[in-house]
Amino acid sequence: MSHKSWLAPRLLLGTVVAISMIVAVACGGDDEEETTSSATETASSSSSSSSTTSSSTASTTTETAAAIPEATTETAPATTASVKPKSGGRVISTGSRDPVSFDVHNATSSVYVQHNAKIYSSLVWSPDAGVVAPDAATEWSISDDGKTWTFTLADNIKFHSNINDIVGPRDGTTMTGADAEYSMEKIMGLVDGVVSARSGWMKEFVDIDREDGGMSSDGQTVSFHLIQPFPGLIDILAIGFSGIMPDGTTREMLNERPYGSGPYKLKSFERGSTWTYEKDPDYFKEGLPYLDEWEIQLIRSAEVAQSAFLTRQVDVSRTMPSPDNNDLYEKSKAAGKIDWIQYTSTCRPQGVNMNATKPPFDNPKLREAVNLAIDRYGYAEVVHFGEDRWTPTVYLDESTWGRSPDDVRKMAGWAKGDAKAAELEKAKTLVAQEYPDGLSLTMLVRDTSTYARQGEFVAGELSKIGINVTIDLMQASQLFPLAQNLNYEVWSYYFCQTTNTPEELFGSYFLTGGSRNWLGYSSDVVDAKYLELAASPDNATRKARGIALEDIVLADMPSAPLGVQQARSLWYSEIQDITVPLGNIYMWPKRENVWRNDA
Repeated sequence: MSHKSWLAPRLLLGTVVAISMIVAVACGGDDEEETTSSATETASSSSSSSSTTSSSTASTTTETAAAIPEATTETAPATTASVKPKSGGRVISTGSRDPVSFDVHNATSSVYVQHNAKIYSSLVWSPDAGVVAPDAATEWSISDDGKTWTFTLADNIKFHSNINDIVGPRDGTTMTGADAEYSMEKIMGLVDGVVSARSGWMKEFVDIDREDGGMSSDGQTVSFHLIQPFPGLIDILAIGFSGIMPDGTTREMLNERPYGSGPYKLKSFERGSTWTYEKDPDYFKEGLPYLDEWEIQLIRSAEVAQSAFLTRQVDVSRTMPSPDNNDLYEKSKAAGKIDWIQYTSTCRPQGVNMNATKPPFDNPKLREAVNLAIDRYGYAEVVHFGEDRWTPTVYLDESTWGRSPDDVRKMAGWAKGDAKAAELEKAKTLVAQEYPDGLSLTMLVRDTSTYARQGEFVAGELSKIGINVTIDLMQASQLFPLAQNLNYEVWSYYFCQTTNTPEELFGSYFLTGGSRNWLGYSSDVVDAKYLELAASPDNATRKARGIALEDIVLADMPSAPLGVQQARSLWYSEIQDITVPLGNIYMWPKRENVWRNDA
């Protein structure tokens, strides 16, 4: 097959040169939805190795194999509603931006995946918290050594790309293992060199040095050939960025139209305004989706999005209410009109990113001073409107893999009162010793309300220790190329994870050449211990190894962590089965199980 011709040599731990997201960045890719705080439900942030529910066919006779997730032949769980779901009706939800393209692989944000994930099918998906279920794959098996995963596809999955009444070349044709194989290779950058910033880190574990690139297919099956057992593979395959498209579909083709097989088809769109998706009558899951249409109204302002929800112009939103509107939300919930799930964001690593590859932040004392200077509790009040909407945390998820909030509060930089005053004095001394005449810097800040507040607060804190900051406010399309190319001194930002696993955190953000390592961070020790983390025989070992890696990164301090905000997913009571799958916004947007009780 011609797409096998691009195979780069393995660099370090298999990292292809980090050229991911060139297309999305150039077009203004986002990390986060403008009108909301993207988030994850704290209680369900866990590895899929413990959430896949089925009978195992994989060996568990060795220590390594004990961490292998179970194979499955189960179908997706039925709705938990007390009455039979009704078919028909439409739902209107808030969004903020047009999708950059229809390439579900090469985008970063929930802004885009909430569009594209409705159009595409993946091998597996997460219909509810704590569950990974079959999607395009009806079943999968794992070899005794944990290194070969084989998925069997349903034989009635039809592609659709119809847009403006123009039929696509694969419309109505059946998905095969070759399509899935090609899609996974495209995700890993083995097709055109562009690694998916969200799903591409699977390449650290797929044996891309094999002649077949670590992927093979036969009829309706597709197989992954790994360099070692890796339970986290199932998490990557379940996110909305891992969709399957026809063999040979290029990024250029996806600029014009989607090539998917998901529950919805794109009906119409008006850029900057409204996108409407209609039920696919030929969807391979009988009776789904329940809704006839799902409409996304693009609203960039958080305040306007809240107004639209409160006045019932939209049915579903992901908006953390401002303090002024909070009482209105509470009253509506008490009256039974609306409901919500509140959760802690997966937007981490979040903080002040310092480019340690060049002056002035190649000086570790200056990085230490920045970390000590910032009042995290003042940050919570100003940027996220209160400590009750914010969680003290560093890099790893505080509920499953990392330190507790109480432990974080004991760390350097997290003090209060007199102890914080002492930290501030130490930070002043460090800056004065290194820069007796003071220091002036330019900080990159995105042009949305939350980021602007964040940037202004951080600039104010740094001014207290003799660092004068000029804010360079810019759109994502301007900021991301600078960040990716390490063409900055400092930028205040928050990334967002998709699987919330330790493997993603370190593999994407702190591994040398990682797919989203826009900090320029590199540590031989972290690189060497990364695969040990992924091969952990149990979750206790996995957590301990993750915290050990976090300790190394925190000692180097490429980014001063600021904590993580709370967020909400809200809906009107007529809307049923809104979930936050696996606690992750990047898995929910298919929405095939959502229905209206007033249809």
